[in-house]
Amino acid sequence: MTPTLVYVEVPGFYAAVERASDPALAGRPVIVGGDPRKRGLVQSATEDATGVVPGMPVLDALERCPRARALRTRMPFYREVALRLGVTLRRVAGACESDGLGAAFVDATGREAKAPALCRALREEVRREIGVPLLAGIAPAREIARLAAREAGVEGIGCVAPGEEEAFLGPLAPGRIPFIGPNAELRLGLSGARSVAEAVALGPARLEEILGKRAHDLLALVLGRGDARVRSEGPPRSVGQETTLDPPLRSVQALREEIARIAARLETVLRLQGLAARKVTLKLRFEGPQTITRSATLLRALQAAGDLERAAVELLARTDAAERPVRLIGVVLGRLAGGRRDLRQLDLFSAGR
Repeated sequence: MTPTLVYVEVPGFYAAVERASDPALAGRPVIVGGDPRKRGLVQSATEDATGVVPGMPVLDALERCPRARALRTRMPFYREVALRLGVTLRRVAGACESDGLGAAFVDATGREAKAPALCRALREEVRREIGVPLLAGIAPAREIARLAAREAGVEGIGCVAPGEEEAFLGPLAPGRIPFIGPNAELRLGLSGARSVAEAVALGPARLEEILGKRAHDLLALVLGRGDARVRSEGPPRSVGQETTLDPPLRSVQALREEIARIAARLETVLRLQGLAARKVTLKLRFEGPQTITRSATLLRALQAAGDLERAAVELLARTDAAERPVRLIGVVLGRLAGGRRDLRQLDLFSAGR
């Protein structure tokens, strides 16, 4: 049976979720990155941030797109939204494999005729529940599905049927292929190849001189022999959140407040995935630098923020955080259990100890 893969992606994920979380940003280009005062770089941008690309300095991006709002990166928030996105995708499509934050593959083999409807349903649910746009592509291989989604844009669904790979890839610029970088694209251009079709026409030997081992990957992609595996993911073995403290904190009370904020985020993560934790680890990084951890295995599985906070604060009391400044604080939860049945079994087991 010929594999059928669906690829979905939130374009400019960090920037898209920032815009969705703040009504004041509606209709305004958004840039997410580092501190402009420290030559911070762009990590994400909405599609209407004209001329802005990831990796460029934020100050340069604002010169190119003066209307844009520049925001600092908030990784804990993006991870939380990515978890919500994964829950939505799995509820609509079944098992899927994440492809970084904000993107995933779904195995639609055997339901090819329903794949476009599945893409529309995913797009509708993601827009309704999370408020972000979704790219969607359907193809027999991972890279083709990813490219099809990005070429189709947020209003379309990119569909590449088996046998259509060469016709789809041929007109594209070589740099559209993820593993062909700017230097390789320049060398291809100097050889007269300004499209994938022209690159393939150079022949395997010349292509290998230019691309090395990647020549084989390109030819395989054109022939429809790309990777078609979707690796369904099980529950995580641990989840964690950490915060860099700038300036460093010298107050135990302030550290307890940071723990409370982290615990609240971790409760959200656990609830989204139907999990609870029986192990808590506190991580502290002091000025120096020195990093220490303190861990405790719990008698029962915890999920509520208040319970997680109390466990982490007890671990904080086993450190010398009151005596020196702390630059980073984090909490990691392990020995995760999922589902009400698992939690009930753990509680009964603990009660009998």
